[in-house]
Amino acid sequence: MIDPRSHTPVYRQLADLLRATVATLPAGARLPSELAIRQTHGVGRDTVRSALRLLRDEGLVEVRSGYGWLVRGPVERIRVRVPRGATAYGRPATPEEQTDHGIDPGGYVQVVEIGGRTVSVTALDRTLLTFA
Repeated sequence: MIDPRSHTPVYRQLADLLRATVATLPAGARLPSELAIRQTHGVGRDTVRSALRLLRDEGLVEVRSGYGWLVRGPVERIRVRVPRGATAYGRPATPEEQTDHGIDPGGYVQVVEIGGRTVSVTALDRTLLTFA
């Protein structure tokens, strides 16, 4: 239940509730529509979208055009070694990177650079960094 008096933002409370629902569903299952979530929890459209984006960024759900929000299956992590002196950061994926790495629209990539030269670009939600 959403507590409007809580110090936790409403979208995070909603994300917690949706995360519990996602945990009970099989991979590929459709989540309720954004409208149904709004009506069930008495929240606004922006709150629902923020909560769903948070779950997407955590790799728990994905959005498919024409299908809505779906539960993602287990994701194999890509291990990326970050050498000493390298820089690692996340940024929005370009359309080309979305295609190359199977990233949903609005998704992010993990970039590793050494001396200003890009040495690695991977899907952020599937990347596990190890530091040397």
